Amino acid sequence: MAKILEAGFKINEQHKQFLQSLCFSDYEADRRRNPEREKGTCEWIINHKQFKSWESDERASILWISGDPGCGKSVAASFLIDHVRTSTDCSPPAFYFFKDDSDRQSSATKALCALLHQILSSEDRKPLVEHAMTDYTNWGSELFESLDKLWAIFASIISDPMCGKITIVLDALDECKEVPRARLMGHVVAFCNAIQPRSNQVKFLMTSRPYAAVQKAFKNFQMIRLKTEDSVDEIDQDVKRVIDARIARFAENMDIREDSRLASLQGHLHSKADRTFLWVSLILDMLDGSADCSYAELEEIIDTENPSIDALYEKILEKAKDTKKAQRMLHFVVSAAEPLTVAELNVAWAVKVGDGAQEYKLEDRMFPSPERGIKEVCGLFVRIIENTVVLVHQTARGFLVRTAPGSPLERPPGKWKHCLDPLESNKILAEVCLSFL
Repeated sequence: MAKILEAGFKINEQHKQFLQSLCFSDYEADRRRNPEREKGTCEWIINHKQFKSWESDERASILWISGDPGCGKSVAASFLIDHVRTSTDCSPPAFYFFKDDSDRQSSATKALCALLHQILSSEDRKPLVEHAMTDYTNWGSELFESLDKLWAIFASIISDPMCGKITIVLDALDECKEVPRARLMGHVVAFCNAIQPRSNQVKFLMTSRPYAAVQKAFKNFQMIRLKTEDSVDEIDQDVKRVIDARIARFAENMDIREDSRLASLQGHLHSKADRTFLWVSLILDMLDGSADCSYAELEEIIDTENPSIDALYEKILEKAKDTKKAQRMLHFVVSAAEPLTVAELNVAWAVKVGDGAQEYKLEDRMFPSPERGIKEVCGLFVRIIENTVVLVHQTARGFLVRTAPGSPLERPPGKWKHCLDPLESNKILAEVCLSFL
């Protein structure tokens, strides 16, 4: 590698082709799928003794931040990326945000491709692309489907002194497909063990739910764990900051100066601040869309004994003006291999199935204002981010979709939990695709 630099490295067509082939996704857009943090939140993490221990460790180190669903792990990961970027002498961190609603975003190989692309896109690291050229010449496009080969290239690059100090951030490991995740984590642990005795320039930061499978992967390495599920006071304060910021914005947007009902709602939310960020955010989303939800209804939801995310999801979907329409659209959303764009969902919605030779104009059945039409059908249960339609949270999929496809399910009439059979969802989307063709 030193000889390459001495000779003056010039990127050639093969290098360019390799770099272009790594770019399967817009990883910055994937990061932006997560809500922006409110001022003052997440900052307790960088002062936590476990974080400081990881940050100051001179050896290869892994920080695992675990937390329950909806407690703000992905928002924290995004904050920590910015923290590392601005507060250390490391090169810009490379990151990947896993999401289980996307074949691409739940792929370990695509994660490695994204990490490699970020590292090699830096002008002073471009010569490191030479580490990949032998395998790329031998394997071509097959290389990008091989987790082991990609890892070997990745490991050789981050071990090269030219790479400099770097932090690798992997968010929501539990949303990566299980078997590849185990192999990826096995590679990470083996790599850290191999370079432990030497001065280290690589740190890993990972977030996930507190799953035993993730913990088991670290059994051969003494990683550092920060349990947000045990940081009750810190999470409680962050949730209160979110409540105060959102209520203040709502009051400003609605030109409300003093309102005892709003103050009462804020106080009630504070008293329940041990709930997750997700629970609080959904309540506040309902407030923002308060044309469909009164103060009294919100107070009733908050005061419910043992309130839960599931109960809140039921409440949101109860407001669907047409249950059949809402279910049909949700079938499309949960069965798509990748999140559908607004335009794609609008077309799927308009396609008629089983019409035979009957002709109709697709445009006549489409929403004239697609974003508004989608939101009117599904309400707060979906979000439109970067022109794609996604469920409000990962937990929303688990709420809607049955875990045993094709099995009969006894549930009270009008209830939404596990109302979607994945086999039926796939069938509905397949029929629409065939009819469209």
